[in-house]
Amino acid sequence: MIQNRIISYKELERLTDSIVLVYITGDRPGFQTQMGQDVYDLFVDQLEAIGKVKRISLYLYSRGGDTNIAWSLCNLIRSYCDEFIVIIPSRAHSAATLLSLGADKIYMTKQATLSPIDPSLNTHLNPVDANSKEQMPISVESIKGFIQLAKEELGIIGSEESAEVLKVLAKEIHPLVLGDVYRARSHIRMLARKLLEIHFKGNTEAIEKITNFLSKFQNAKQYV
Repeated sequence: MIQNRIISYKELERLTDSIVLVYITGDRPGFQTQMGQDVYDLFVDQLEAIGKVKRISLYLYSRGGDTNIAWSLCNLIRSYCDEFIVIIPSRAHSAATLLSLGADKIYMTKQATLSPIDPSLNTHLNPVDANSKEQMPISVESIKGFIQLAKEELGIIGSEESAEVLKVLAKEIHPLVLGDVYRARSHIRMLARKLLEIHFKGNTEAIEKITNFLSKFQNAKQYV
């Protein structure tokens, strides 16, 4: 099995005329893993062994994770090559989508998907699921969606009415978590802009358009 994978990766290197790195995190129920800072040194070791090359392809499968590692890995890999390619066979969601923004090229299969780059927060102050008794992750865009629902669909626009909406929200989600939600959203949008600046130097309109699109659409969709 492992030998077959090695053969496939070598063939991928031949087809892309590049050095292929593989980063896969698990999404099997009960065995989920996420992109995290712990892989940074592993990438450093691999890249140091490879040295500076013309082209590096990152074979990427992940449901997401730490947004900061997406930024760090992109800059790290780019420092070892002239051209950085991301290959997405199936899913590259959230932080993995963010990482892909820094590539010079993105290769995707027909079934491959990207997702919103909105992060989910996991803190000890998060609400607890009544069934699993585990703390639930809080989606940044879900919070924003709730507020937009109140304003746009229910017509809540006055200051007093808005205050009531926030009170309802604060009863379910700790106020400190709500503050972290705002900070996280601002942070990931800043990272997206910096990665897109690599390709759209000075074109603030294009950068903002892509950033807004990726941080606002609600469901993972296929882009080829």
